[in-house]
Amino acid sequence: MNRTRIAIGVGVTVLVLIGVRLLLPVLQGERLAPRQRTLEMFRLGKEAFENEDVDTLMSLVSDDFNWGGMDARRLRLQLVNFFKNAEQPRVEYTPPTIEVFGGRVIARTQIKLHWRDSGPNEMDLGPIEIELRQVSVRKWLVIPSEDLRVVRMEGMAWDFGGSLP
Repeated sequence: MNRTRIAIGVGVTVLVLIGVRLLLPVLQGERLAPRQRTLEMFRLGKEAFENEDVDTLMSLVSDDFNWGGMDARRLRLQLVNFFKNAEQPRVEYTPPTIEVFGGRVIARTQIKLHWRDSGPNEMDLGPIEIELRQVSVRKWLVIPSEDLRVVRMEGMAWDFGGSLP
């Protein structure tokens, strides 16, 4: 009787593990080619910026992000302060030129920010070079996957210091 229970338990465990292994590619989702994923990230970033969604913007950025000495933590602070003081934020960018080097992507574009406070304002960030890299991420906290994240930006650094709009 005990051997039967043990055999059934082992059998169920093996079936569950096989099922998880077979479902893993489905749960990970379809991976876009780096060029398409980069364009998708630009679209998501624009939408998140205009909706003042700091969490979504930061989900596109790597933990080791760097932009003119600004790390990911400081970028989050800058975004929170900007959205607190700006009305109707909008971003424009030129179609990016994208180069793919294995697990690394370089995108170059022109970015211009628009917002309202006491009147219309804009900031031309000029030409920006954005480096994205493949990083290991977890979907739903358990499913391993690979995705692109922004690790570096070069160009005019966005730092309002103490004088936010």
